[in-house]
Amino acid sequence: MADSDITITTQKQDNTIIVQGDTPVFEFTLKDADGGAVDMTTVSSMTFSAKVSPNQSNAEAQFSVTATVKGTATDGIAEATLAATDTDVAGNYIAELELTFTGGAINTAERFKLKIEPEIII
Repeated sequence: MADSDITITTQKQDNTIIVQGDTPVFEFTLKDADGGAVDMTTVSSMTFSAKVSPNQSNAEAQFSVTATVKGTATDGIAEATLAATDTDVAGNYIAELELTFTGGAINTAERFKLKIEPEIII
């Protein structure tokens, strides 16, 4: 199976589990309070990151990658691809997708528990 074949879809679900060294693609479907797709036309950047504690600095994050819009901005779907180096340390993390808007507003669109389990080496 190719790396790009592994897609994890999240919607504020806790306890997402991946395996150390994997290169998953996280897909986020963002909805507004009425259940409609979030219009991301005014989003200037999106960052998907994971930290042991929310009090850690960005420099201490296990990973911090740029997320992109999947489809059109009005579809409300963001996507972030992790490299093997992003998932190289097993442990329990708090992951979040943060959106920065052109006006300067910052919104944490999703936050969930992420576990990176040790790889089984045969």
